[in-house]
Amino acid sequence: MAKNLLQDIVPPDRRSIRNIPVPNRKKAKFDDVNNREPETRWEDESLPKIYPYEDGPKNEIASKYSRKGIWLGAVLAVLIVVFAIASIFAQATIIIEPVTKIVSVGNSNVWTAKRTAVSGELGFDLLKLTKIAGMNVPANGEERVERKASGTIVIYNNADTLSQRLIKNTRFETPEGLIYRVNESVVIPGKSGQDGAAVPGSLEVMVYADDAGEKYNIGKTDFTIPGFKTDSLRYKEIYARSKTDMTGGFVGNVKKVSDEDLAKAKAELHSTIQSELMTEAKSKVPNGFILYDDATLFEYKSLQQTDETGSSVKVNEEGTIYAMFFQRNALSAALASSLASELSENSLEIFEPEKIKFNLLNKEKLSPVALDEIKFTLEGEIVLIGKLDESKIRNEVAGKPKSSLQSVLSNYPDIESADSVIRPFWKRNFPDDTDKIAVRIKLPTR
Repeated sequence: MAKNLLQDIVPPDRRSIRNIPVPNRKKAKFDDVNNREPETRWEDESLPKIYPYEDGPKNEIASKYSRKGIWLGAVLAVLIVVFAIASIFAQATIIIEPVTKIVSVGNSNVWTAKRTAVSGELGFDLLKLTKIAGMNVPANGEERVERKASGTIVIYNNADTLSQRLIKNTRFETPEGLIYRVNESVVIPGKSGQDGAAVPGSLEVMVYADDAGEKYNIGKTDFTIPGFKTDSLRYKEIYARSKTDMTGGFVGNVKKVSDEDLAKAKAELHSTIQSELMTEAKSKVPNGFILYDDATLFEYKSLQQTDETGSSVKVNEEGTIYAMFFQRNALSAALASSLASELSENSLEIFEPEKIKFNLLNKEKLSPVALDEIKFTLEGEIVLIGKLDESKIRNEVAGKPKSSLQSVLSNYPDIESADSVIRPFWKRNFPDDTDKIAVRIKLPTR
């Protein structure tokens, strides 16, 4: 049988729309549809995925500029706050170099100071301190001694406002009739204040028993002055009271110390006492006052020696310092006025007056108990500087431009030069509040 050529070119498994097999699908129930898993959509992995909410090139640029704007706004806000705070706490400092004058002085310049100074006079205050020290010294035998008791009393003058002088050996009597005397003349200040509130003048002095012996060793008591018995007012209103007990009275045998050993012991004790009293006095001088090393007087008194066990004796000495100290500003003004007489009295002041060498004149003739006036010299170079009213300067520059400083200070002849610093740096005016303006004086170096 002949071949069918057409049959040979037809694919053996040819398909057409008519012979595509239809899958056997089961009819879905209503519940199956609701519980069906969502179908997965086919996606071509080779194509880029672009979604409108994702960052594309344009969105990245917009986001970048948005972040910069936020940061710039934050920085500006911080700067505004900083500027505002800095302006609120603005401060200024004015640095002033005052006029300086150096004066050389020596013994030709003599100054006077008084304990009871009046207006226009230089005054001084007096500080009195006492200390006792002792040391053991070898004894070389015995000796008979007669010692008088002694102690400190306070003499009061309530008679009138005039001072009262008491001569050397003036007697002071206890209620029991024991007599003590001062060994030099003294001056008792008069009372001060009105009658209703009058304060008696007073003075501390040492008194010594009229005779040696232990019966004069007594406790604190009152004293009258027999020499005023014919003057009823003074006898009643000028009197004394003990400040310390009366001690040291003795008659009998004691261990003997050689004169050489005794002198050596006293010298050593005096040196120790003087050093300790000077240190204590300086610690007690109030702020704003000056105590010069040479503005001091010392008194020493030998106390009753103490017999120690064995062959030694304890030598006891009492020392008293009378320290004269000056109010710093008053001393500076008085000296400056004298040294720069051609200038106004208040235009200059002493720079570091505590560093001046001070010499007390006629020291050996001064009596501590009647110390009312002293004379002294200064030695070396004294530096005078212009005295400035800092409060006035602050008031005159407050609220004004920084450039006006030189014009304002041109009215101050005691200013050599001046400069200023204002913070924060962009401020061009001094603060309105004077408390925010500081004045710093550029002092010379020594």
